[in-house]
Amino acid sequence: MYGWIDANAPLLIGVIIVIAIVSIILIYIYIDDYPTVAKKYNHVFITFPESSFDLWSLSHLVLYFILGLIAPNYYITALVAGIGWEKVEAGLKGYDANYWYHKWDDLLVNLVGYIFGSAYRNTYYPIAM
Repeated sequence: MYGWIDANAPLLIGVIIVIAIVSIILIYIYIDDYPTVAKKYNHVFITFPESSFDLWSLSHLVLYFILGLIAPNYYITALVAGIGWEKVEAGLKGYDANYWYHKWDDLLVNLVGYIFGSAYRNTYYPIAM
């Protein structure tokens, strides 16, 4: 199963990025029509000093876990991608602060998801060398 994934990792990552961007755009377009959904995305599950873990954080965790499964052991690349995305969110926050509320602690969530995804892949389905 993972042989096909390994051979097509760049394509899969591209598809995941496109799906993520389309999802974000659709949520942005329709979020005002569904105020209950908007509240759920901003619902805080866990509060830390000067930080929180909400549904957006969970989406970061899941996305990076999947990326870790598909392309494990590229920790610096995953970190740089996370920094890049947070910079995009910071720029878009000026466009609509009610929707774009970047949190730099998402970088930690991204890395945790990626580390667990990579560890799972390396433990149970290691890449054949």
